[in-house]
Amino acid sequence: MSVLGSVLGSAAGSIFGSIGGGVTPVVVPSLVGLPASVAQDIVDNVNLQLNTSFNYSETYATGLIISQSPASGASVLEGSVIVVTISLGPRPTQRRSYWAARRKRSENVV
Repeated sequence: MSVLGSVLGSAAGSIFGSIGGGVTPVVVPSLVGLPASVAQDIVDNVNLQLNTSFNYSETYATGLIISQSPASGASVLEGSVIVVTISLGPRPTQRRSYWAARRKRSENVV
């Protein structure tokens, strides 16, 4: 039902509620900018599930949520999955390996 809840939102909640399935609609909380551990507590409190992925971000510090789907304010069925991307911080710069740097230095010595 989590896929159905994500796609149909409150309309599906109304249908299932009237059938007596016991599934109620839930408003998706705003998670962007929060630490992942806080976001997990929040979704647990409103009976949602969290699915995480990771990506680099120049804007958000390591461990903070960069994006979420569905967006905050959307209506989904209780038990639905909220997909969040957690920041790995800025992308590391490429550094030459020790051996590549050593080889470069030896080429410069004549």
